[in-house]
Amino acid sequence: MTRAPDIPAQKAALRERMRTALDAVSPDDARAWSGEIASLLFARLASRRRVMLFWPINAGVRDLPMAEPDLRALVSSLLGAGAEVSLPRTDWSTGAISPRVVRQPHTDLVPGRHGLSEPASTCAPITLPPEVVIAPGLAFDTCGGRLGRGRGFYDRFLSTLRREHPGKATVIGVCFGVQIVPAVPREPVDEAVDEVWTERGSLAR
Repeated sequence: MTRAPDIPAQKAALRERMRTALDAVSPDDARAWSGEIASLLFARLASRRRVMLFWPINAGVRDLPMAEPDLRALVSSLLGAGAEVSLPRTDWSTGAISPRVVRQPHTDLVPGRHGLSEPASTCAPITLPPEVVIAPGLAFDTCGGRLGRGRGFYDRFLSTLRREHPGKATVIGVCFGVQIVPAVPREPVDEAVDEVWTERGSLAR
Protein backbone atom coordinates (compact mmCIF):
# COMPACT_ATOMS: atom_id res chain seq x y z
CA MET A 1 0.00 0.00 0.00
CA THR A 2 1.38 3.40 -1.02
CA ARG A 3 1.82 5.77 1.88
CA ALA A 4 0.14 9.17 1.50
CA PRO A 5 2.63 12.03 1.22
CA ASP A 6 3.23 14.04 4.37
CA ILE A 7 2.44 17.48 2.95
CA PRO A 8 3.17 19.47 6.15
CA ALA A 9 6.60 17.83 6.39
CA GLN A 10 7.27 18.58 2.71
CA LYS A 11 6.30 22.21 3.27
CA ALA A 12 8.55 22.50 6.33
CA ALA A 13 11.51 21.08 4.39
CA LEU A 14 10.86 23.43 1.46
CA ARG A 15 10.61 26.44 3.78
CA GLU A 16 14.00 25.56 5.26
CA ARG A 17 15.46 25.17 1.77
CA MET A 18 14.09 28.52 0.66
CA ARG A 19 15.37 30.33 3.74
CA THR A 20 18.84 28.92 3.04
CA ALA A 21 18.58 30.04 -0.59
CA LEU A 22 17.53 33.55 0.43
CA ASP A 23 20.35 33.78 2.98
CA ALA A 24 22.78 33.14 0.11
CA VAL A 25 21.47 36.04 -2.01
CA SER A 26 23.82 39.01 -1.84
CA PRO A 27 22.41 42.41 -0.83
CA ASP A 28 23.43 43.83 -4.22
CA ASP A 29 21.58 41.10 -6.11
CA ALA A 30 18.51 41.45 -3.89
CA ARG A 31 18.38 45.19 -4.51
CA ALA A 32 18.87 44.79 -8.25
CA TRP A 33 16.28 42.02 -8.55
CA SER A 34 13.80 43.97 -6.43
CA GLY A 35 14.23 46.97 -8.72
CA GLU A 36 13.61 44.82 -11.78
CA ILE A 37 10.44 43.34 -10.27
CA ALA A 38 9.16 46.77 -9.24
CA SER A 39 9.77 48.17 -12.74
CA LEU A 40 8.13 45.21 -14.49
CA LEU A 41 5.11 45.27 -12.21
CA PHE A 42 4.62 49.02 -12.56
CA ALA A 43 4.26 48.51 -16.31
CA ARG A 44 1.83 45.65 -15.61
CA LEU A 45 -0.24 47.66 -13.10
CA ALA A 46 -0.06 51.21 -14.45
CA SER A 47 -3.75 51.21 -15.45
CA ARG A 48 -5.05 49.65 -12.21
CA ARG A 49 -6.72 51.90 -9.67
CA ARG A 50 -6.73 49.74 -6.51
CA VAL A 51 -3.71 47.63 -5.65
CA MET A 52 -2.87 45.78 -2.44
CA LEU A 53 0.86 45.32 -1.88
CA PHE A 54 3.07 44.40 1.06
CA TRP A 55 5.90 46.17 2.89
CA PRO A 56 9.06 44.01 3.00
CA ILE A 57 10.07 42.26 6.21
CA ASN A 58 12.89 44.08 8.04
CA ALA A 59 12.64 46.99 5.61
CA GLY A 60 15.64 49.26 5.99
CA VAL A 61 17.44 47.02 8.51
CA ARG A 62 21.10 46.74 7.59
CA ASP A 63 23.12 43.51 7.68
CA LEU A 64 20.05 41.25 7.46
CA PRO A 65 19.40 39.08 4.39
CA MET A 66 16.39 40.20 2.37
CA ALA A 67 13.52 37.82 3.11
CA GLU A 68 11.41 38.86 0.11
CA PRO A 69 11.47 41.35 -2.78
CA ASP A 70 11.57 44.98 -1.67
CA LEU A 71 8.70 46.65 -3.54
CA ARG A 72 8.75 49.97 -1.73
CA ALA A 73 9.63 51.69 -5.03
CA LEU A 74 6.52 50.16 -6.60
CA VAL A 75 4.37 51.47 -3.74
CA SER A 76 5.76 54.96 -4.34
CA SER A 77 5.30 54.72 -8.12
CA LEU A 78 1.68 53.60 -7.86
CA LEU A 79 0.88 56.31 -5.32
CA GLY A 80 2.46 58.85 -7.64
CA ALA A 81 0.29 57.55 -10.49
CA GLY A 82 -2.84 58.15 -8.43
CA ALA A 83 -3.69 54.55 -7.51
CA GLU A 84 -5.27 53.60 -4.20
CA VAL A 85 -2.60 51.55 -2.47
CA SER A 86 -3.41 49.34 0.48
CA LEU A 87 -1.11 47.34 2.72
CA PRO A 88 -2.05 44.51 5.10
CA ARG A 89 -2.67 45.11 8.78
CA THR A 90 -2.78 41.85 10.75
CA ASP A 91 -4.98 40.99 13.70
CA TRP A 92 -2.59 38.61 15.42
CA SER A 93 -5.28 37.24 17.73
CA THR A 94 -7.39 35.98 14.82
CA GLY A 95 -4.86 35.77 12.00
CA ALA A 96 -7.03 38.02 9.82
CA ILE A 97 -5.55 40.45 7.30
CA SER A 98 -7.22 43.84 6.84
CA PRO A 99 -6.08 45.94 3.86
CA ARG A 100 -5.68 49.57 4.94
CA VAL A 101 -5.27 52.55 2.62
CA VAL A 102 -1.79 54.10 2.77
CA ARG A 103 -1.01 57.54 1.37
CA GLN A 104 2.27 58.45 3.10
CA PRO A 105 4.10 55.19 3.93
CA HIS A 106 6.78 56.82 6.06
CA THR A 107 4.19 58.32 8.39
CA ASP A 108 1.30 55.86 7.98
CA LEU A 109 3.26 52.72 8.91
CA VAL A 110 4.08 51.53 12.42
CA PRO A 111 6.28 48.65 13.66
CA GLY A 112 4.50 45.29 13.89
CA ARG A 113 5.55 41.79 14.86
CA HIS A 114 8.27 39.67 13.23
CA GLY A 115 10.03 42.57 11.52
CA LEU A 116 6.87 43.77 9.78
CA SER A 117 5.76 47.35 9.28
CA GLU A 118 1.99 47.76 9.10
CA PRO A 119 -0.52 50.54 8.52
CA ALA A 120 -1.47 52.30 11.73
CA SER A 121 -4.91 51.67 13.18
CA THR A 122 -5.87 55.16 12.00
CA CYS A 123 -5.44 54.18 8.34
CA ALA A 124 -8.82 53.63 6.70
CA PRO A 125 -9.94 50.15 5.63
CA ILE A 126 -10.55 49.75 1.92
CA THR A 127 -14.16 50.27 0.78
CA LEU A 128 -13.87 48.43 -2.54
CA PRO A 129 -11.96 45.19 -3.21
CA PRO A 130 -8.49 45.55 -4.72
CA GLU A 131 -8.21 44.94 -8.43
CA VAL A 132 -4.81 43.34 -7.85
CA VAL A 133 -3.26 41.71 -4.79
CA ILE A 134 0.53 41.37 -4.75
CA ALA A 135 1.30 38.40 -2.50
CA PRO A 136 4.68 37.43 -1.03
CA GLY A 137 5.77 33.84 -0.47
CA LEU A 138 8.73 31.64 0.28
CA ALA A 139 8.31 29.56 -2.87
CA PHE A 140 6.18 29.49 -6.01
CA ASP A 141 5.79 27.18 -8.98
CA THR A 142 4.73 27.85 -12.57
CA CYS A 143 1.22 26.52 -11.90
CA GLY A 144 0.50 29.21 -9.33
CA GLY A 145 1.36 27.16 -6.26
CA ARG A 146 2.43 29.34 -3.35
CA LEU A 147 4.23 28.43 -0.12
CA GLY A 148 3.74 30.98 2.66
CA ARG A 149 5.39 31.19 6.05
CA GLY A 150 3.04 28.72 7.70
CA ARG A 151 0.44 30.91 9.41
CA GLY A 152 -2.15 30.78 6.63
CA PHE A 153 -2.89 34.52 6.79
CA TYR A 154 -2.86 35.10 3.04
CA ASP A 155 -4.68 31.84 2.28
CA ARG A 156 -7.57 32.86 4.51
CA PHE A 157 -7.60 36.41 3.15
CA LEU A 158 -7.56 35.29 -0.49
CA SER A 159 -10.22 32.65 0.12
CA THR A 160 -12.56 35.26 1.61
CA LEU A 161 -11.77 37.81 -1.11
CA ARG A 162 -12.51 35.32 -3.88
CA ARG A 163 -15.69 34.09 -2.20
CA GLU A 164 -17.09 37.57 -1.56
CA HIS A 165 -15.87 39.18 -4.81
CA PRO A 166 -15.51 36.38 -7.38
CA GLY A 167 -13.44 37.29 -10.41
CA LYS A 168 -12.76 40.83 -9.18
CA ALA A 169 -9.13 40.56 -8.09
CA THR A 170 -6.05 39.24 -9.84
CA VAL A 171 -3.56 37.71 -7.40
CA ILE A 172 0.10 38.07 -8.37
CA GLY A 173 2.81 36.21 -6.49
CA VAL A 174 6.24 37.83 -6.43
CA CYS A 175 9.60 36.35 -5.53
CA PHE A 176 13.19 36.09 -6.67
CA GLY A 177 14.05 33.53 -9.34
CA VAL A 178 15.84 31.35 -6.77
CA GLN A 179 12.47 30.78 -5.07
CA ILE A 180 10.85 29.08 -8.07
CA VAL A 181 10.50 25.33 -7.61
CA PRO A 182 9.10 22.55 -9.84
CA ALA A 183 6.06 22.01 -7.61
CA VAL A 184 4.88 23.51 -4.32
CA PRO A 185 3.26 20.89 -2.04
CA ARG A 186 -0.39 21.84 -1.61
CA GLU A 187 -3.27 21.16 0.74
CA PRO A 188 -6.97 21.94 0.09
CA VAL A 189 -6.79 25.20 2.07
CA ASP A 190 -3.88 26.56 0.01
CA GLU A 191 -4.84 29.37 -2.36
CA ALA A 192 -3.08 29.53 -5.73
CA VAL A 193 -2.02 32.80 -7.35
CA ASP A 194 -3.06 33.85 -10.85
CA GLU A 195 0.37 35.04 -11.97
CA VAL A 196 3.96 34.69 -10.73
CA TRP A 197 6.58 37.36 -11.37
CA THR A 198 10.33 37.37 -10.71
CA GLU A 199 13.15 39.65 -11.82
CA ARG A 200 12.98 37.82 -15.16
CA GLY A 201 9.33 38.68 -15.74
CA SER A 202 6.13 36.70 -15.70
CA LEU A 203 6.15 32.91 -15.50
CA ALA A 204 3.67 31.24 -17.84
CA ARG A 205 0.89 29.27 -16.20
